[in-house]
Amino acid sequence: MIISKTPINELFFTKLLDISMRSRGLASSALLFTQFSDYIDLELCNNMIRSYTNLKKHLYAVFVYTQMQKIGVLPNHLTFPAVLKSVAMLFRIELGKLIHCWVIKMGFDPDVHVNTAMVHMYCICLSVVDGRRLFDEMPDRNPVTWNALISGYVHNRKFKEAIDVFRKMQKAGAKPGEVTVVGVLSACAHLGALNQGRYIHDYIRHNRLRLNVYVGTALIDMYSKCGVVDDAEKVFHMMRVKNIYTWNVLISGYAMNGQGKAALQVFSNMLTKGFQPDECTFLGVFCASNLYVRERRWDKAGEVREVMEKKGIKKVPGCSSIEIENVVYEFKVLRNQSDM
Repeated sequence: MIISKTPINELFFTKLLDISMRSRGLASSALLFTQFSDYIDLELCNNMIRSYTNLKKHLYAVFVYTQMQKIGVLPNHLTFPAVLKSVAMLFRIELGKLIHCWVIKMGFDPDVHVNTAMVHMYCICLSVVDGRRLFDEMPDRNPVTWNALISGYVHNRKFKEAIDVFRKMQKAGAKPGEVTVVGVLSACAHLGALNQGRYIHDYIRHNRLRLNVYVGTALIDMYSKCGVVDDAEKVFHMMRVKNIYTWNVLISGYAMNGQGKAALQVFSNMLTKGFQPDECTFLGVFCASNLYVRERRWDKAGEVREVMEKKGIKKVPGCSSIEIENVVYEFKVLRNQSDM
């Protein structure tokens, strides 16, 4: 019998690989690539890597990348963006550097999409200096490339550099979009750069960018941290779509600006709208109620607890954290010895 060496059905092989990796582990699953090597082609591997990355199964994506080369299937320019994203999410910078070398060796380093993925990888892996060096060496850039560096600087808490790159992006003629302004607004919020934040808001209006949930929440956060909570409230009411993060940012914004009553009113409205509070919500609410305690307004503080009890919300143990030499230490207030 003659067996045709046509590519294997993608759905069949993906299901087979999924079952094998879940039940037998990665090492045993590598045998599947050897057994079916004659039927596995580049398109199949690229589709699997992209699918696993989109499903946030990043270890599986990297596994496929390593195995495809072992059976002689070489990657192309479509392979690298997805696998580099997974490498970044796994925080495997050494593997990322090996892929970078492979990109250069295969001659894909002029590709803007591959380079953008590498800039993103380096920044997420806290090697923003390498990301910036690669960015500066790129022959071509697109708005996504600029976004990768801006968000990379924000991720590494280099907020002034993020704003500086935004200015250079405009001078270069690249058009900032929603993703761009979210990153820059975050930098403005951390720096308390109100004038720059207002400039970004004007840019959003004049260029008719969408006031989506991400842009709106970033604006609220910026205005709140810059002490202009009235403007934060205006943005909140202009937003058509809100999520739990939007509500949390406004509650915390009122609380940090000493407007406990307004914070608790927003909290009550949030519950009425059917949003389920999370840890960040509680933090904002208790900051607001602490304002009542400080003013000895015990009746109002009691009302907060009563509202939360009626909604079936229980106070979680207090928690604080500090960062020492890049290590975060968490301290919890225990109610009794059984919590230890």
